[in-house]
Amino acid sequence: MTSNLAVLIPTYKRSNRIEQILGQLSRYAEDKNLRIYVAENGESSELESVIAKFRNLDIKHLPANSLYSTGEENLFRAWDYVEEEYVWIIGDDDVINFEVLNDLTDRCSNGDFLALKYNSRFITESGKHLDYFTSRVATLETTNDTNSIAARLGFWHTLASFSTWVIKRELISSAEAMDWVKSSKSPIYSHVSYFLHVLNGKPINFVNLPLVYYRVNGYVSSDDHWGRYSKISKKPRNYPWTVGFAAQLNRLIEEDAIEIESIRASIGDHLYVGPFSENNSMINLFLLQLISDLNGKNYSYSKDDVLLMLDFLRKIRPELVDLFSLVERFINSIHSIGKISRIERKQLKNDLNKYQENFNSNMSRKPAEHLLVSRFNGYNVYQIGKLYVSVIDSGNVFEYITLEMENKQNFFVDPSLKNLCARLQLLPIKPVIIHSNEELSWKSNNLMRFLKKVVPLKYKVIIKTLISR
Repeated sequence: MTSNLAVLIPTYKRSNRIEQILGQLSRYAEDKNLRIYVAENGESSELESVIAKFRNLDIKHLPANSLYSTGEENLFRAWDYVEEEYVWIIGDDDVINFEVLNDLTDRCSNGDFLALKYNSRFITESGKHLDYFTSRVATLETTNDTNSIAARLGFWHTLASFSTWVIKRELISSAEAMDWVKSSKSPIYSHVSYFLHVLNGKPINFVNLPLVYYRVNGYVSSDDHWGRYSKISKKPRNYPWTVGFAAQLNRLIEEDAIEIESIRASIGDHLYVGPFSENNSMINLFLLQLISDLNGKNYSYSKDDVLLMLDFLRKIRPELVDLFSLVERFINSIHSIGKISRIERKQLKNDLNKYQENFNSNMSRKPAEHLLVSRFNGYNVYQIGKLYVSVIDSGNVFEYITLEMENKQNFFVDPSLKNLCARLQLLPIKPVIIHSNEELSWKSNNLMRFLKKVVPLKYKVIIKTLISR
């Protein structure tokens, strides 16, 4: 009996990788009667000869009539060729975990889900397995809406991974998806916003099992996915992560697929730096590009791009008034009719550099600060999407803001701020820790003297800064 799961592999000029992935799938796909669709961006006789080696497999080769600028377009133009009920998208350079693939085929046989998102782990180019997940989650499985899954898993990494999405075929139409991609400011990662668009109001099952192992390859060359897009589009390399994301997230906000608070809370997870605030990273890249534009290097933002970013950042980070002032100065300096003097340009560049350095430093040190909404009984309370969270121990809140948060012992979670504060009132009073990135004022110095009198000596009270709320 033919399986109701199809394997869709988008590829571009990597016949050697296709041979490897088909080699991995060969025996399993034959046993399970899995049909494999190879969506080639362009057409090459080399890939045809590779596919011909696997006569035991049911493979449909889908060469494109013309070359698409991104993998997203190549993926969606091939979607309507698929006949099976479910589609598993897999990258041509990933390593399959067949134990978890068994779990997937069993779920597809039952046919009782619309979308699955699996976790994944990493593998080096030499084949060494790294004990690291793209999202650090404790529970085995959770059901989420688009708003909560974007807030807790992040927009850039886990959701952006092709190879861990399994979606019911009928939810997606090639024509609609291609229109979505083409109307996006940047097509890169537009598959994420489109998936969240079609799944708005529908359940998404997150399964905390590694369906694939991703190769750690750096993506730093000028000929990578982002470098090629930059050359073709004549846009800055950081464009997809700044203007591109802002435009896509704006679309999702307008149709109520994602709330502004969830974007504020959105967390990515990086192999080398750990959990990080995605909108902080977007702001940092935006600042770096403004500085580059002042230096007149490479491709630049248009005035509309800068205005779009300014409007978006005012929505999600209204507290960054100093940044908005700098961006307005940039617009008046670079995109105004009259030219500014060399001295004014130099001063603006210095001011942007100083702000970026301070912002970058604070971003890496206190990534959850902008999520802080209250302090009660000595405990910090953070808003994460629709939930309020209070960390009970001294750990970094970003270590806990993931899908497993309700099962942890060292913090409380509640959809009501009032209820959470009532629960915190039952706990022993905790020494006050005040955060900020400004210099200590006379008020905080006085507070320090007061705390030294009322707080037992066994507690070490750290005043990093005063947050006024």
